[in-house]
Amino acid sequence: MYIFQRNFLYYPFGKILIIPEDFQEVNLKTVDKTSIYGWYSPPQKGQKTILYFHGNAGNLMGRSDRFEKFATQYGVFAISYRGYAKSKGEPSQDGFFQDADSAYEFLTSKNILSKDIVLFGESIGSAVAVNLASKHDFGALILEAPFSSIMSVAQKTYWFLPISLILKDRFEVDKVASKVTAPVLIMHADKDYIIPFEEGKKLYELFNSRKKFIAIDGDFHIALTGDYLMKQILEFLQEKK
Repeated sequence: MYIFQRNFLYYPFGKILIIPEDFQEVNLKTVDKTSIYGWYSPPQKGQKTILYFHGNAGNLMGRSDRFEKFATQYGVFAISYRGYAKSKGEPSQDGFFQDADSAYEFLTSKNILSKDIVLFGESIGSAVAVNLASKHDFGALILEAPFSSIMSVAQKTYWFLPISLILKDRFEVDKVASKVTAPVLIMHADKDYIIPFEEGKKLYELFNSRKKFIAIDGDFHIALTGDYLMKQILEFLQEKK
């Protein structure tokens, strides 16, 4: 388990054959010189930009419908983590965090201010988003099926193993959540079979900024439609502080 644990945590698969209409391909270099691939749809004047961090399985193509929907109202930038489709390197926590930093720097190079960036993280991408949000003042932080730490989730699943001793990538966002200044929206299915609903609630309690939690009736993990997400994001961003 110790040697092959990252094979249990990261599931990159599939190829990127097409990109959404009106998106352009982007290639970045991280601090450690790893080549990272992404899709970018520039914002129109006055629009915010969604910086999207996907979950641990598949690739960007599986989220195309979301990106296309988001792009009707916002700019969109979505990256393929190291080790995933069209990106180099091997998946790891620190690597993912570097990938996120590079994505943020790409947007600032386009003269997009942090307050005009909305971070979106799904599942393991929620940890990437929270970590980045703890370092800058963003317009909002949107999380779908998040957790407080991989340690917490793994201890429930692998209760028979000394997880605290062998886990390499811990994604302990519970330690940085209090530093987030952006408004936070969390959406989580109450019977999520991968990331327990209680994990989302636990993380929610750690944020000190304006926040909202939407409990969804269902036994799914990442299955919300682009239309539903757009409705919730638009309403949240329009709410008064």
